[in-house]
Amino acid sequence: MNTKLSIALLALAGFSLPAMAGNGNGNGNNNGNSGGSQALQTCGANDLTGGTFLACSGYLSGNLINGSAPDKLATFTALTALGQKAGHAYGGTDIWVEKKDFSGNTIDFTTPLNGLTFLGIHKGGAGEGAQGTAFYLINAGTNLDKLTYNLGGLSNAAIYKTGVSPVPEPETYALMLAGLAAVGFVAKRRKAA
Repeated sequence: MNTKLSIALLALAGFSLPAMAGNGNGNGNNNGNSGGSQALQTCGANDLTGGTFLACSGYLSGNLINGSAPDKLATFTALTALGQKAGHAYGGTDIWVEKKDFSGNTIDFTTPLNGLTFLGIHKGGAGEGAQGTAFYLINAGTNLDKLTYNLGGLSNAAIYKTGVSPVPEPETYALMLAGLAAVGFVAKRRKAA
């Protein structure tokens, strides 16, 4: 899939996900806590410090990290919009790799974050607006230890997947082929001499 099409699909998914929230907890059944009458904010690159921000989806109303059956569907939809493969197991009791409750601004999981990482973060109102859950795709690099959440009201967070190797860019393949060609050229010259 070309890059422009991928970006267009992500943008379209980002616009459609907040509509799922309704006035409930993101599952459309209208029985969740909407966090009052304040409007939900939109997630963005400035929400987190640590790792390289790639994309986000949300904020969706309520705490979708709690793992109830309807919330799993909303979570699956949000993560799929960010590029999480559909083959990831969402069965069983937990759909996350690790979930922790936090206060303050530091997110420190026991599991080290590596490569492409899918996260969910729930914020309570904290006087800054309605509570909600956002999902993030970041490139964590190697063994990222901590993230900083730059908004108030951090309640809990979950890792949905970490350690996903990014797909190499075409330039990477071109450089690798150029290197192999150079090695082949040198080997052929030595053999001829």
